[in-house]
Amino acid sequence: MSTMDVDSSDPMSSSSSPEEPQDVGVSLAFLIFKMSNPSCNLSEKKSASGFVLSLTKERGLSRLYASMSSNAAFKELVPPLDAKLLKNMQDAEEVKMTELDAAIVDARENLGDTDVRAAVLAKALYVCEHGTREEADKALDEVDALTSATGQKMDLVFTRLKLALRYGDLTQVGKLLHDNTALFASGGDWERKNRLKVYEAVHKMAVRKFSDAAQLFLDAIATFTCTELLDFPTLVYYTVVTCVCALDRPTIKTRVMDSPEVRTVIGEQPSLQTLLSSFYECRYKELLTALCEVTDSLGRDVYLRPHAKYVFREVRVRAYAQFLTAYKSVTMSRMAEQFGVSDAFLDEELCTLIAADRVNARMDKAGGIVETTRPDVKSALFVKTVKEGDALLNRIQKLSKICDV
Repeated sequence: MSTMDVDSSDPMSSSSSPEEPQDVGVSLAFLIFKMSNPSCNLSEKKSASGFVLSLTKERGLSRLYASMSSNAAFKELVPPLDAKLLKNMQDAEEVKMTELDAAIVDARENLGDTDVRAAVLAKALYVCEHGTREEADKALDEVDALTSATGQKMDLVFTRLKLALRYGDLTQVGKLLHDNTALFASGGDWERKNRLKVYEAVHKMAVRKFSDAAQLFLDAIATFTCTELLDFPTLVYYTVVTCVCALDRPTIKTRVMDSPEVRTVIGEQPSLQTLLSSFYECRYKELLTALCEVTDSLGRDVYLRPHAKYVFREVRVRAYAQFLTAYKSVTMSRMAEQFGVSDAFLDEELCTLIAADRVNARMDKAGGIVETTRPDVKSALFVKTVKEGDALLNRIQKLSKICDV
């Protein structure tokens, strides 16, 4: 679900072209994930390895080339190490680093602060692509020390976010987003703030906060420009998956199904389109078929693979609850027919979900009937308030004992 184009321009520029290709580090992370993903077949893995080797040779990434060539897991996908090619890459990197260091020295001796920062930035970006993560962090710290403008600081945050995503460090992504909340709130243009929403949405989705992610994706979709992270069809894919898992039907209708941006590309993804429309239109047999197909694609996505089973279960739970809302009681055979499953499967599924309080119903197994139970909102709120009050009283008692001592 990700574009294979890569960015050859400066990702720290003050504005992002709507057609800006995907960042090379993000592209490589996606492709390498695909190479090691058991959900991908051999043909898909070979295709991904071909792209990786092409990018590696094109951009002279010696560390990545050496690492992949020596990785036993990629033995069937990557040719043996070419020592001459590796040496040429390393020599080219040394020459480039010498040139970048010389440019920094020249800028400090003969030019102004702006030129010095530009030279240090150029080296940092090169190190981010060719060096280790520790070297990249150190180089970006040097740029940060020379940066005072709000817009440039924001662009530096985006570069750090891409670096963290390249290494799959979601903890660091969350820390960067949290630590720089005040920076983005203090100023900056709408384009940068809109790009930030996409980074936040991807992070929320990757840590399974689908409700927050869905809202952020919907806010960003109309003015999407964050193409260095993902392409527009992938944004729509993430939006639909998170919305079907988290939002109510009226919101799905008004903000997703009726969205001109979604409608322009969702036709390119038939199973995703069927998932969305069948959920809203209560065509449950089609929904489960489409859900199986979409779940297979989730297993191939770098951010959603850990949540594929969760999505598969959550959409089914929402579909069962949605179906039962329209009935006071319904026969098991009737419900099983609507979902295109056997009575035995549905019986086992509903028993589990009802016991876990995921579906508000009770089962009469002797009569083969499922009866809907309406949740008592006031009683639930009362119980919640009592529990929270008890917890607060316990904390106050513990605090009073400490104060007495």
